Amino acid sequence: MHLGGHDPRRYFESLSRTAETLLGAVRQALNLPESEWSEETSRPVSILRFLNYPETSSNSLRMAAHYDDNLLTLLHQSVPENGFDSLQVMLPNETHWRSVPAQDDFFVVNVGEALMYLTEGRVVATKHRVASVPEHLREGSARTSAAFFCTPNWDCGLRPVSPQGVDHELGQMAKDFGLNELRDPDGSIPYYRLQNRAVDRGFVS
Repeated sequence: MHLGGHDPRRYFESLSRTAETLLGAVRQALNLPESEWSEETSRPVSILRFLNYPETSSNSLRMAAHYDDNLLTLLHQSVPENGFDSLQVMLPNETHWRSVPAQDDFFVVNVGEALMYLTEGRVVATKHRVASVPEHLREGSARTSAAFFCTPNWDCGLRPVSPQGVDHELGQMAKDFGLNELRDPDGSIPYYRLQNRAVDRGFVS
């Protein structure tokens, strides 16, 4: 994917529409009304970030393991010259990392903590990292990525919903992600609290 002379604003708007389509698919899968989360996403603070990872002489992680705090992340990654796959994910209930191949025609979609909380864990946040490059693959390992972070309103209260007709045992508990400590007495989590925690940990969507 190359923006070239294209307007980044149009790219941003296109990804915003794609993210809304994906959120609609989540609502449909969970038997939720189309209006669900409309108030929480009426003034989103979504971000489009372009990242550059040049060739490196270090064996440290390019980005440490973390969860995004937002709703969804749409990520396009360039294909490195030597084909080394830097992006890795760890799926729920697994303890090993899986590489995510870079392909020009595909986007990677990660679930964020905000959407996980809204769905009571029916969709689970994606643990991911950008792996270190083995010494013999450092030459030609440069890569770029374009990451669109779909967020709710900065000051909205995230309130979990109980989907109809969905097995409640499928959810992954918020306590596993330390979210309960962020809750207000009414059970909601102000989104800015999630972002502030991300800043404290050194990651910002």
